[in-house]
Amino acid sequence: NRNIDINEVLPVQLIERIIKAKQVTAVSDDELEKVIMQVISENQKAIEDYKKGKEQVMGFLVGQVLRQMKGKGDTQKISAIIKRLIV
Repeated sequence: NRNIDINEVLPVQLIERIIKAKQVTAVSDDELEKVIMQVISENQKAIEDYKKGKEQVMGFLVGQVLRQMKGKGDTQKISAIIKRLIV
């Protein structure tokens, strides 16, 4: 990794480099919710376990969503949507 001298790079170029480096991607709420619904329907036992108090199952469910989304998505947002949909 090479350090970037902010005096040598235009702000637009700096932002593009940061986005590329961090692989920031936007995912629509509709697309995200569709994938979450699919993960919920495919993992009913995990949902039941979560409802029984096994909170670590949420990490598994979020991981399944991220796997389907190829790593795109915000884990906190995914977790919040899952909780909203299964309550």
